[in-house]
Amino acid sequence: MRILGIYLGTVLLMISLTVLSLQQLSDSIEHKDRFNVLKKLGVEDNDINKIILKQISMYFIIPIAIAIVGFVIFIYNFYLIYSPVISSYIGGETFVLSIVIALVLIICIYICYFIGTYYTFKRNIDK
Repeated sequence: MRILGIYLGTVLLMISLTVLSLQQLSDSIEHKDRFNVLKKLGVEDNDINKIILKQISMYFIIPIAIAIVGFVIFIYNFYLIYSPVISSYIGGETFVLSIVIALVLIICIYICYFIGTYYTFKRNIDK
C-alpha cells in the first residue's frame, strides 16, 4: 500500500506540475509582445529575466508553500494521535526519515519543473 500511495502521489504531483508549467508556457507565448515592448523601451535582458523569474516563482512557490504548511500540520497531528502505533511498528526515527526522504524527492521534482519552465519561458520570449 505504501508503494501504491507513493506512486499515486508522484503521478498526481507530475500532472499538477505539468498543468502549471503548460499554463505558464502558454502565457509566455501570449505575452511575447509585451516583453518585446519592454525590450524596445530599453529594459535590459537581465531585468526581463528577473521579471520572468518573479512571475514563475509566484505561480510555483505559493502552492508548494501552502502544501508544505498543510503537510507539516497533518503529519504532526497524525504523529500525536498514532505515536504508540508508529513507535511499536515502524519506529519514530524511521517514520521521520521516510517523511523527510519523501519531502526531499518532491521538492527536487518541483525544482526540476521550475527550472525547465523558466528556461523554456525565456526561450519562448527570445524567439
